[in-house]
Amino acid sequence: MQGHTLNAHRILIADDHPSVARALHQLLSDIPDFAPLDVARGEDLIETATRTQPELILMDWALRGIRPEPTLQRLHKQLPNVRIIVMSAQLSDRERAIDAGADAFISKTDMAEEILAILRGQFDMSIRDNTDI
Repeated sequence: MQGHTLNAHRILIADDHPSVARALHQLLSDIPDFAPLDVARGEDLIETATRTQPELILMDWALRGIRPEPTLQRLHKQLPNVRIIVMSAQLSDRERAIDAGADAFISKTDMAEEILAILRGQFDMSIRDNTDI
């Protein structure tokens, strides 16, 4: 694992599947500009996100303990600047997730390079959004 830069992007991984959460955490830990955080219980997602103030949330669409659509709405209301990427093994969830307010969608079958490109794209968008006047 490499050291993280002082201004590393905080990314909250919300997934209750230990193997998926571990793999994502390892993938992100290897990038110095990313500082991964974890939450495994849906019931803890909003409290953890509010406490840790991540810049981006990777949220499992099927995270136990939540209803995804109202959870997305509540996260956007409480943390208006956070980007939320929904993850699912079911490609059929993409449209529902985007309609519910997800900023992007990742299939759990995507290759690591694709996932990293989507994450980096979200941070590039955030930088552009903050500089537009």
